Amino acid sequence: MGIHMVLWDFDGTLADSSSDVWRSLVYAASLEGGGFPAAFMQDNSNLSAPMRTIFNHVNPRPSPNRLEAFEKNVNTHYRTINDFPSTRLYPGIAIILEELRCKGIGNVIVTMKPKPALERLLTTKGWEDKFQGWITPEVASGREMTKEAMVSYVLDRWHLSAQDCLLIGDSQGDIRAAATHAVRSVGVTYGDGNTEHLLEANPTYVAHEVIDLASILKKEV
Repeated sequence: MGIHMVLWDFDGTLADSSSDVWRSLVYAASLEGGGFPAAFMQDNSNLSAPMRTIFNHVNPRPSPNRLEAFEKNVNTHYRTINDFPSTRLYPGIAIILEELRCKGIGNVIVTMKPKPALERLLTTKGWEDKFQGWITPEVASGREMTKEAMVSYVLDRWHLSAQDCLLIGDSQGDIRAAATHAVRSVGVTYGDGNTEHLLEANPTYVAHEVIDLASILKKEV
């Protein structure tokens, strides 16, 4: 029996959203009277760094007590101002999603992206119908979930076993979250994550291109 559900990380796995995330960071930096060095912005793996690390690269550097305001302005821009002009599904992903849907396999987004931003983006792009659902940190009332907790939530909500699922992501955290629950995983290196760190987590499969991902899924379906 093949898989019944694919758990997809969003940024750097399903979609290339890096330019629009940078757009919000640059907006927040400009409110602090600064910007980011070109070399820093050329490395999209920096987008997965903690907000404090990103804040510390604003030049000229703001006062440390401005970190909370900076993060708030990033979130406000991304959730309510940014219209995501550059965000796109990686070529070939839409075909994979449709093929899985036609075979009765669910596609669920499991992401650390805030729910308001994700739902606004999905609505703007018209992508809601491609997914059976999406899990974000706020989905459980009263607490913010980790990626590990989100995987557990999917298993419980859809009454699935680990063998029923495959998780696809571009970060070490994605792969470790899958391993915590004995869920098989695909580490994709075409995204924003740090490839060296990704491979250190020992994903079940590695996909360097979307075409590799399609081949892996054919084995699992």
